[in-house]
Amino acid sequence: MAMASSPLAASGRKAALITWKKQFQEGADFDNWGQPVEATDVYELLLKDIGEEVRTSYHDFSSSDEVILRKVLSAIEQRYSFLQSPDESRSCALDVSEMKKIATAFSKWTEGSPLPELAGITLPKLQTMDNLPRQSSEMEVEDDDDDDDDFGRQDGAALQNLVAKPSLGPGKTLLSIRIEKIGLKDAPQHIDPFFRVLVKDTTGRDIATAQVSPMATHRTDLYLHFGVECYIDTAIEDMPDDAAIFFELKHYKNKKKKYSTKCFSLLEKDEIQAGETCLELYKKPMNFKRKKLRLLTVK
Repeated sequence: MAMASSPLAASGRKAALITWKKQFQEGADFDNWGQPVEATDVYELLLKDIGEEVRTSYHDFSSSDEVILRKVLSAIEQRYSFLQSPDESRSCALDVSEMKKIATAFSKWTEGSPLPELAGITLPKLQTMDNLPRQSSEMEVEDDDDDDDDFGRQDGAALQNLVAKPSLGPGKTLLSIRIEKIGLKDAPQHIDPFFRVLVKDTTGRDIATAQVSPMATHRTDLYLHFGVECYIDTAIEDMPDDAAIFFELKHYKNKKKKYSTKCFSLLEKDEIQAGETCLELYKKPMNFKRKKLRLLTVK
């Protein structure tokens, strides 16, 4: 089955394009306003993100659409390189007014169609990917294979495994957790994201049934939204003192044809309380002993 035909893959491409179009417009605006520092910051982010797409086919764009992404990438790379060294006695093939036109054309572009006409502008050919900025090591750590799942891509219904609301008996406290959203800098680029919810002690022993949430309902620039309720089928009173609830964010990687862990959060037993709370995000792999946890940071 071609992954590009999946509605979920299509939604991932659409979300990525929305982000890139918005960023390109912002970068061109900064460039036009004479703010080269801000413009290069945005252009560099686009070079990393679109460059990663061209290198890995992360969202399964068609070959013709990838050609267009390469053209846009070449324009951004040339303008970015020029702004990085503006004092040199050289000119840029693309001036700021042309960058504005390219950004506008890209904002109107839709998958499967040609880039809108750019009268009088010739997009330079991208010679090599080697010199483009790359995503930081904090992002690349995700390429580790230690916690990839062996099962291939499935639809959300096949993966979902939530416990029905249990009846725990008199004197027992039921723990219900609602997962609203998770904030990530590259949120729109994650394909088929979902959570595994685990309750473990410090030896890794299961304290309650492992669960799998539905996939994210939608994505915004900085968040994956879930709005899902999870019931833990072990009463709080029956959990050992060293118990913790782990929330492992998984997403599909087209390059590997596997689901991979992005990051995880945890809530220890003595931190359980009524009301809203915001949890830290930690780098994988999962660490049930909870020693030397590494915070997830994205530069």
